[in-house]
Amino acid sequence: MTRTTLKLFAALFRAAVSLASPRMLLITLLPLLLTAALWAGLAFWGWELAVNALQAWIVQSSVGAWTVGSLGAAGFTQLSAGFQSFAAPILVAALALPLVGLTSIVLTALTATPLAVRQLERGRYAGLAVRGRDSWWASLGNSLLASLIFALLWLVTLPLWLVPGVGFVLPIALWGWLAYRTFGYDVLQRHAEPAELQAFLRAHRWPLWLLGAGSALLGAVPGAIWLGGAVVFVLKPLFALVALWLYAVVFMYASLAFAHYALAALLAERLRAAAAQTVAVEVVDEPAVAALPPA
Repeated sequence: MTRTTLKLFAALFRAAVSLASPRMLLITLLPLLLTAALWAGLAFWGWELAVNALQAWIVQSSVGAWTVGSLGAAGFTQLSAGFQSFAAPILVAALALPLVGLTSIVLTALTATPLAVRQLERGRYAGLAVRGRDSWWASLGNSLLASLIFALLWLVTLPLWLVPGVGFVLPIALWGWLAYRTFGYDVLQRHAEPAELQAFLRAHRWPLWLLGAGSALLGAVPGAIWLGGAVVFVLKPLFALVALWLYAVVFMYASLAFAHYALAALLAERLRAAAAQTVAVEVVDEPAVAALPPA
C-alpha cells in the first residue's frame, strides 16, 4: 500500500470522526435548508408544467406510442393505460437529479465547507499559517466556472453513456472532477496563497479526484431515494427531503475528507520546505565559521 493511499484512508477516517460531532452535523443543515428552499420554489413553479409537457410528449412521440402498445399487447392493460401518468413524474425527477446534486455540491462548498475548515484549524491544524485571501466571491466564481465546465462535459459525453461500462464510469469521473475542483479549492483558499493553491491542486490532482469519485459513489444513495420519491408519489416530499439531507451529509463528509487530506499535506510540505531552508542556511554559514581565526 502506497503512502498516498494511506493518507487517503487517514483522511477518510478523520472525516468520519469529524462528521460525528454534533457541531458538524448542525453545519449540514445550512446547505440542506438552502437546497430545499431552492428546489421547493422550483417545484412549486415548474413541476406541473414539466410533468404535463412530458406527458404530452409521451402521447405524441413514436417511442411513447410504441411503449404503450407493447404493454397493452403483453397483457398489461392497466399499466398501458396509466403509463404516461406515472412515467412523466419519474422522468422529470430523473432529469432534475443531476441538477439537485450539482446544487448540493456548490452550496455545500460555499456555505458549510468554510465553517468546517475553521473548526478544523482550531484543532488538528492550528499550526498551519493562514496565507490565503479567504474570499467568498472567489469561491463563488470558482464554483460557477467548475459547474459550467461540468454541465458542458455532461452534455457532450451523453452519447458515450450508451457504451457498456462507460455509462457507469463516466458520471463518476465527472462528479469526481467537480468535487475536486470545488472542495479542493474551498478547503485551501484560506490557508494557501493563490500560486501555492494552484500548484497544490496540480500536484495532488489524482488523490483529490479519487476522493471526489468516492463522494460520487456515496451520492448515488440519496439519488436513489430521490427517484424513489417520484415512484411513491404520496411520500414524494418526504423522500425528497431525506434525499436532500443525505446529499448534504455525503458532501459534507466529502469536504471534510478533502480538508483533512489537503490541510495535512500542505502542512507537511511547508514543514519540509522550512527544514530544507534551515539546512541550506547552515550549509552557507559553515565556510564563514571555518574562516574565523582561532581563539
